[in-house]
Amino acid sequence: MGPERYNRVRGYGHRVTPDMVSYASSSSSTSISSKRSSNRAMAMLMTQNNELKLRDENNNKRISDIENK
Repeated sequence: MGPERYNRVRGYGHRVTPDMVSYASSSSSTSISSKRSSNRAMAMLMTQNNELKLRDENNNKRISDIENK
């Protein structure tokens, strides 16, 4: 799985911090619950963004390979 890294939560990608993921927090206040929900949504969006960036890079590489043939 590789070494632990700053600003990374396994399964969520880069720039997702543990406080953005619900299992990493432990308080039960309503405002904290709302913050967790927002952070979880942000983590999911960042994960989707990372996946789209990777897909775009792969597609650009494939296009470049086709153009160079």
